[in-house]
Amino acid sequence: MTNTGNAVIDADVFRAAMAQFQDLLAKNEQLLNDLNVYPVPDSDTGSNSLHTLKAGIANTSGHVTDVGEFATALAAGAAKAAMGNSGVILAQYLQGLAQGLSKTATPDQCSPSEWQQALQQAAVVSRESVLTPAEGTMLTIADAAAKIPAQTDFKKYYEQIQLAVRAAVIDTQFLLPELKQLLFLYLVLVTCDFVTKIQ
Repeated sequence: MTNTGNAVIDADVFRAAMAQFQDLLAKNEQLLNDLNVYPVPDSDTGSNSLHTLKAGIANTSGHVTDVGEFATALAAGAAKAAMGNSGVILAQYLQGLAQGLSKTATPDQCSPSEWQQALQQAAVVSRESVLTPAEGTMLTIADAAAKIPAQTDFKKYYEQIQLAVRAAVIDTQFLLPELKQLLFLYLVLVTCDFVTKIQ
């Protein structure tokens, strides 16, 4: 029977999730680049993250039966090709995730509680990889996901994680001064554009 992902995560479900993550990064690459204001406003967060994840996924060819092996191959590929600060942090996050998924009771699947432990490990490893961690960054988002208690139904668990992550993304503007400035500039530009159109 096909695993729907509601009770456990296996290699196929995890692989599909990473493919969807890659698609989302590709669709929002420029948006992420535009939001890139910390630590340096070099407008490459989206591009570097996408490049890093693509390399990770490319390295998983042939690693499809064991979720831990798949995650380890993903992390190794990402680490080898990581670009920029965002790429390095993403690679380290995947490394922490792989560490957690390599310790599951059943090698070919991961329970909700094991997934939470993997998310917690990923948050810790990615934060430790940064010399001076700052709130309002992807580290804050990782922490938000890791704090959600595991539920027996993965679908409900995913939904709770999504809500927490979205709320954390909104809160970043209040945690990082650079994002506050960007939001102010954006509001000024929108207002100017609106005034111009009604004249």
